[in-house]
Amino acid sequence: MRNIIAISALFLSLCSCAVIEDRMPCPGRLKIDVSDLRGRQGTGNLRLDLFAVDGSWSASRLVEVSDADTLVFIVPKTEYTVCASSGQRHPQFSNTGIALGAAGSQADSLFAFSDRLMVDGEETDYRGVFHKNFATVTVVSTIYGGFNGMTLIAKSPFGGLDYRNMTAVENTFNCILVPDSEGRYAFRMYRQADTRMTLVIRAEGFDHIIPVGEQLKQMGYDFSSPDMADITVGIDIVSMTVAITVAEWNMKRVYTII
Repeated sequence: MRNIIAISALFLSLCSCAVIEDRMPCPGRLKIDVSDLRGRQGTGNLRLDLFAVDGSWSASRLVEVSDADTLVFIVPKTEYTVCASSGQRHPQFSNTGIALGAAGSQADSLFAFSDRLMVDGEETDYRGVFHKNFATVTVVSTIYGGFNGMTLIAKSPFGGLDYRNMTAVENTFNCILVPDSEGRYAFRMYRQADTRMTLVIRAEGFDHIIPVGEQLKQMGYDFSSPDMADITVGIDIVSMTVAITVAEWNMKRVYTII
């Protein structure tokens, strides 16, 4: 009988962590609260990636936003990068943490976050706070008749998001603006890594180029801000000027159209 008890005790010691021993080798339970997203975006898919900083472990989840509440992982005790993104309507998220827009389309309404956390106990709770990784650019005409007979095109070499680093991704962005039912023009743009974003007004075979990226830089617009501010571009074809206003800023700049 003693032999049976001894063998059983040995088996249990190999398969579990005793209270008195160093518990770092034992896994921890990580709970990630992603419910913040539902208040920002009610539908679509949420992709969450979790990977150890030392490269020893990783996991991913793809869930419906409407079901997004708490994601639970049983993980080794170490430091992790946790990142998530939601709002991509076109291709699926890649395994490298990159969300690319579809050719010819405006940016997707991406809400995302990236952070570091340490799992060193039995239970670790983390709450993800999502940030707005796109800006809505509204284009308005200051003259009667608007943009009748003209074509508006937004262009940029950046059309995606690396949501592990919250940085712009090179991917040709070429979007023809289509007016809504009230005749308003608008498009969403991704984060930009430089000033090459332009708005082209094509009229009678001639292109008027508005260097939106450069003008935003002069205004102090921060493409690395956690939440991207929306923009209004007012265009006067007669005087050949453009006025740019950034939402929530008490600032307006007027530039000459080239």
